[in-house]
Parts: sequence; C-alpha cells; structure tokens
Amino acid sequence: QVAISAMPGWRWLLSLTPSAALVCILTILLWRPWQLGRIASSAVSPFAAIPIEGEEGQLRAEARQLPPPTVAPLPSSAPEEIPPSAAAACAPLPAPPDYDYGIFEFPGKFVFNATHLEGLPPDDSAHFWPLLKKLVEGTRGKVVVIGGSVTGGHKCTQTLGGGVPPCPHGSPMHSTCVLEGMACAWPARLEQWLRVAFPRASVVVENIVRYGTPSAEHLGGLVLSMRGHHDADLIIFDTSVNDAITDSGKDHITGAFESLIFNAGHFAPGAGFAAIVGGCKECWVIRDRYLPVLKQHDIPFLDVIDMRNRYGHVEARLWPPSKDRVKDRHPPFSTHQAIADLIAHMIQRVWATTCVKLPRTSAWSFPRLRSPVTSFGLQVCLQTSSAFVAGDNTTSSPTVVSGDWRMYEDRPGKPGWIAQLKGSILKFPLQFDTGSQALLAFTLLRSYQNVSAFKLTIESTGRFTIGNGKWKIQASQSGTQWFHERPRDLLDGIRKPQDALLVEAVEDGKVKVISVLTC
Repeated sequence: QVAISAMPGWRWLLSLTPSAALVCILTILLWRPWQLGRIASSAVSPFAAIPIEGEEGQLRAEARQLPPPTVAPLPSSAPEEIPPSAAAACAPLPAPPDYDYGIFEFPGKFVFNATHLEGLPPDDSAHFWPLLKKLVEGTRGKVVVIGGSVTGGHKCTQTLGGGVPPCPHGSPMHSTCVLEGMACAWPARLEQWLRVAFPRASVVVENIVRYGTPSAEHLGGLVLSMRGHHDADLIIFDTSVNDAITDSGKDHITGAFESLIFNAGHFAPGAGFAAIVGGCKECWVIRDRYLPVLKQHDIPFLDVIDMRNRYGHVEARLWPPSKDRVKDRHPPFSTHQAIADLIAHMIQRVWATTCVKLPRTSAWSFPRLRSPVTSFGLQVCLQTSSAFVAGDNTTSSPTVVSGDWRMYEDRPGKPGWIAQLKGSILKFPLQFDTGSQALLAFTLLRSYQNVSAFKLTIESTGRFTIGNGKWKIQASQSGTQWFHERPRDLLDGIRKPQDALLVEAVEDGKVKVISVLTC
C-alpha cells in the first residue's frame, strides 16, 4: 500500500491488471460526486469536509471545526424554546371555583365573569413576570400586600362547620371554628390558591396591615414596613378605602399613591405591582384619582367599582352596600373570597401566554416604572436614624416625663402611646444624620370624637407647634405630619446628631401617638 501511494500521478494504474484498473477508475468516478454531496449537506454538523486539490491533482479531504453560526437576537416579545420539563410546568392552572379551598371552603361559591373588566392586565403584563418566573422554576415567590383594615380582615368572619382542625387563630377545637381578622382576609385566601396552583414552589404572602392608614401615611412608615421584603416579587396595594375617606385634596392623594408605588419599588427593586380599587360608596372618587397613575405605568388593577356597575344584579355577593358606613367600608368574607379569586384569574391570564417564556429570561425586561404623572414633592425616609413604632418591639421606646402616658391598644390591632390628662409629657430621644437635612415624621390618631389638642416641642431650641387630631370625617385614621430642617420649620436649628421631641397633651382628652421616625 505504501509503494502504490508513493507512485507519482496516475502511473501506478499501469501496475494493475486490466480488470483491477477498471474497478479503481469506476470507484474514483463514483466517489467524487458522493463526497461533494456530503460536503454540501454537512452544514448541520459542527464539522465539514473541505475539498482540497493537491499538487498532483489528488483529491484529499480535511476536516476542521466551523465557527458557530451568527443568529440575530430575538425581539423582547418573541417566545423562546424551553426544555420539556419547563413546558410541563406550564400546564393550565386550577381555575376558581374548581380548586381546593382548604379551610376557606364554603357552599354557594360564586365566581364573577371578569373577562372584560377594565383593570385586568393584558396577556403579556410584565408586572406578574417576577413572581411567575419564581413559581415556574419551583423556587420561593413572595407577594407583599400593603393595606389597612380591609386587608386586616376587619368585620370579616367565616364560620367553618364540621370541626375543621386546627382553628387558624388558635382557639380551642369545637364543633365549629371561626375565621376572622387577617386569617379571613383576601391575602390569606390568595395564598391558598397560589399554593394549590404551584405545589412545586414555596409561596409566601406577607400582609402588611396598618389600620386606618391612607397612602400618604403609609409613606411615612414604608421604610419599616418593607424591612425584610427587598426580595418581594409582587406588591399589591389595597389603600383605596382609606384614601377615599381622607380630607386630602385630589392632587395630594394621586401624588401620594404614585409616590408610594415608586418608594416601594426602591425597597423591592425586582418587584411588579398591582392594585385594588375597593367597592365602598366613597371609593368611586378614588378610582378617578388612581387611574392616571395605574394607566401611566401599565399597572394591573382589580376594579371593584367597575364590577359593581357591570354586575349590579349580583352586587350583594360582591361588595354588599350598607347604610352603616363601617360595614360599607368593610365587606364580608364572601367579598374577600371574590377578590382573591379574581386576582387568581388575573394571574391565570398572564400565565397562559407568558409561562413558556419565563425559564430563559435573558431576552426579557422586567417591569419598569415610567415618568411620574405627578410632581408630588413629599420627601420620605429611605433609612431611619431613629424609630419609635407603637407595638413594634424592634424599635425604641419613649420616656414618660409626666402624666398618664402608656402604650396600649384602645381598639384591637391599633396600638399607640395614649394620654388622657392635660399636662402629660412624653419624650422621644431623636437621632439625625449629620450629612443631610433632617426629616421627622410624626404619626398620630385623627378622629371625629374623643381626641384633643397636643403640643410638639424640640428640646434644644424650644421651637414648638400645636396641633389637634380632631376632624369632621366620620372615621378614625392615622395622620402623619412631616417636619423639615429649614427656616421657620419645627426642625430649624436642631442639635445634631442628637436632640429630643416632647409631646404634651394641652387639654384633657385623648392624644394618641402611633409612631415617630427621623432621618
């Protein structure tokens, strides 16, 4: 074989018998077109046979590795191929009412046809992507709810029959068990659906309840409310009922709501947003104040006002109207279940079209807020220098200088430092950041009865202001007053880094302090 291959040109054929030479010639003639066809079809392989003519015209083949093909990047809205395991994880989700309600099961469940509601997200709403990405991967997904007495389940009770163990609020086991408060509210019910819908994932719903707190007052304590929630995937705002009964102007409420969203995004930069517009009689006003913000940032929202207009014949099952203002603002358990099921419906819509896109997120941009629609100039604390929050043992406590100040709940779930006697003084030692302008947020009870005037004094300067928690609205809410380090303001000339705030009851009657924050 070595001798034959060493003969120059074609003369080695002369050494063969005529029949052997004919076989060799036919083999060469048939092999060359086959090899060229093989080269042409080799583009699907990372290796290709490259024909090269040698000096003597002898055909050789050389294999070499080709560079990977250049592929244009997919547009951000194009679906990507996913592995079979991920595709299997994108099976249809259980639809209300056909899922395991667990302890929330009750007869006569009614699910509203929410297909055409105005606030429902488009099929590709990016605000649900951060949560859905975690759930489709089977990891930990976190939902944070920011609200007041509605999300706290005020007036929400559900009797469970048949001795369902255990009682959620820990009471002894009897023939019946009662769900009430936060255990009865819609966030707990939404968590039940999420856990049934995504059994592979770990689902957490954190319900941040601040009773009687509108958006502007939520801002004052947001730095504390969002502690430990920087990993939130979805934040749902349920502040409309309290915003509806505040005495703030339209622009103030719109600006405070938008500022609440932006600042919540600061503390949880990877989260999407959603909102609920409640169904109380006063809530229709808030709907008009929320809509510019929600539409500007494409934030999905559950519009209960719109639902009542569309389904008036069954509104008693949704948000029953009542002449009693307290009951009108705090719906029964069936409303809480309807809200949870409708949010589940919103998530289902997005899941059906975007789940298959989520396992590979390099081509996807998660929700980003657009330019604000308001010029709300309220400065808030992004981190605190000192914090006093009634009922929160992780914060500091003030000192009683004189009188009958003490910390307790005058109503369930609503703690505060309360004084009833004229001349009672409470001292809050304050810390301030020496590198920036000082800011103080003072939050107290506002009500239409049984509240009186108070005096705030800065210890080092003697500067003071007198206020009153009484207002004309037939409701009790928290109210936050903001003070700045600027001329003629309460903090003008304060001593840094330490000073003190004195709170004095200037007449007999209730003064209730809920929190004091500085930065």
